[in-house]
Amino acid sequence: KRSFLNRNYELTPWDSSQGWNWMVAEWPYLVKRINYDSTSFVLKNGLSPIWFDQNTAGIKARYGADDRNLLEGIPAEGIIRYTRLVNGGVAEIIDFHDFDQPADSAGMMKCRVDGDGFEVTATATGNKRIETLETTRGGSTFRMHYSFYSSGPWTGKMESVLAERDDSGTVTPLRRCRYLYYDGSTFEGENGDLKSAIVQQPVEGSSPLVWEDIKVRYYRYENQTHLLTAVVGPTVYMLLKSAGQDVLTMTQSSAGEDLVPSTADHLFEYDEANRCTREVARGTENSTGPAGLHYTRTRNENQKHNQKTPSSDDGGYNAWYWKITESGREGLDTITYTNKVGQPIAVVKEDTRDRSRRW
Repeated sequence: KRSFLNRNYELTPWDSSQGWNWMVAEWPYLVKRINYDSTSFVLKNGLSPIWFDQNTAGIKARYGADDRNLLEGIPAEGIIRYTRLVNGGVAEIIDFHDFDQPADSAGMMKCRVDGDGFEVTATATGNKRIETLETTRGGSTFRMHYSFYSSGPWTGKMESVLAERDDSGTVTPLRRCRYLYYDGSTFEGENGDLKSAIVQQPVEGSSPLVWEDIKVRYYRYENQTHLLTAVVGPTVYMLLKSAGQDVLTMTQSSAGEDLVPSTADHLFEYDEANRCTREVARGTENSTGPAGLHYTRTRNENQKHNQKTPSSDDGGYNAWYWKITESGREGLDTITYTNKVGQPIAVVKEDTRDRSRRW
């Protein structure tokens, strides 16, 4: 799994080991920021970063999240421990290498324990990368092995991840995912942008082991910004391939009419600050036709501050900063208003045949 982050904690493009602005979902990590006389931490775990501030009393989560997100340093073990609480019980514990460790591993995950007590341990390789994740369940050990390109234009990028099961020394490969990247020679993506993720399974009975493709996802980007503009899922990929457009081997200029904009599962548009302002979603369970659902995001220009630059004179947590309008459902638009940290504060349903009808 992976998440695309169009704006990281420093609001700039981020050259990760899985391509520009992509985060490996199984690799949460911790960032330490020192700003003049204050210290803060950002826990990146998918699309929802959690901010913490450190003072003489300890480390406390921002934005009202302190009652369910705890962060504490344990110097004797060289770790910083994150604990997530749900209904008063522990739902997750993640240990990170603290920032007295070498720079290559500082902030990286060391182990994770879920609410059922299952532990996942990580083996780091440096350069902010993890080599293996391992967990034991039901008497079997499951591992995910990550490998990286060692030469060529994609050096340091993730080449594949292999999932396997170990039953008392008998190792069975389960799945593999291969990753391809753009080399900058075409205008679908810049050098290092993730081009595709190809899920494979072992061919039964093959010796030596042979892998066959079972799912292909394809990605396209905006020139020079590394911003994701199109996602083609496995079903649409096969439809394009059957129509003579194998997007893995063809470029827009060589494939004739470009079918990706009219068929892609997701399309994205951005403003000048690299904020996503519009999405067309065809590849969801709520999409009812080829036009898909449309999401438009607009900012309340009367509010000037955000979660990175909080201020005592802003509108607080009950003022709306963003309005997200979902359209494309017959007869109904849904408008969601969120505050400065992305929390929804109001949802309005609007009849598209009579805009005065709202509830």
